[in-house]
This record gives sequence, structure tokens and C-alpha cells, in this order.
Amino acid sequence: MELLLVRHGYSCANAWKKKQKALFWLYADPELTKEGIDLCEERRGVLESLLESHFPGHSYTVGTSSMIRTQQTAYHMLLKGTHHKTYTIFPHIAEVGFDVSNYPLPVERQRAILGPSVAGHLDKDLRGSTNYYRSV
Repeated sequence: MELLLVRHGYSCANAWKKKQKALFWLYADPELTKEGIDLCEERRGVLESLLESHFPGHSYTVGTSSMIRTQQTAYHMLLKGTHHKTYTIFPHIAEVGFDVSNYPLPVERQRAILGPSVAGHLDKDLRGSTNYYRSV
């Protein structure tokens, strides 16, 4: 198995920290900013080329954490404009430690924020799984 890890795009919490020059967390489960979305879409071609060079002709799984910003990043970097690609939520992919910005909103609230375009690409949601090494 090979893994390619991509950090999430520029989020509202990132913007707030930069503006206030402080580690104060205002957002629970922050979304991407417009700048973050634009950068994801701008870099889509680079990531697609990298995937094609590493996995030529092979299928791959797109996985995210349970945070909105990671689901939006997957959508805008890999899934937007496609109907055949999906992502899977792996809840055990997370930063060490939780603070207010690393605590996912309830699933229903996330789906309302993400809207049908992003949520429409969800294949599996493994939240609630206790198997840390589940293979999909």
C-alpha cells in the first residue's frame, strides 16, 4: 500500500490566526476560505498528474478525516467535475489532541454546510468505527 498525504486547504481558522496573530480558536470545524478553495482548484492539475504518475491506470481511495475542511479539500482538489470519484471519511485520521477547531460538528450540520455537491461524493462514512486499521 502507498499513501499520498495532502494537507487541507486554507481554512477560516488559519485566516483568523494570521489576522489576529494569535492562537485563539474561533471556529469549531472551520470551513475553507474562498482563497483556500481557489488554491485547491488551482493545484488540482498538479495533484492529478502526481496521482497518474504514481498510480497509472490504477484505482485509488480518497480518504478524509471527519473535518469539513478536509472533505472540501478532497472535493476541490480531486472530485469536483467528476461523477465517478468518491471519498471515504476515516475518523481516525486526525491531528494529535483536540481543541475547538479539531472537534467535528455533528454529521447533519456538516452535510448542511457542505451541500449536495460535496456530500454527493461521499462513499463511506466510517465514523463510529472502532477498527483503526480497516481496509476499504
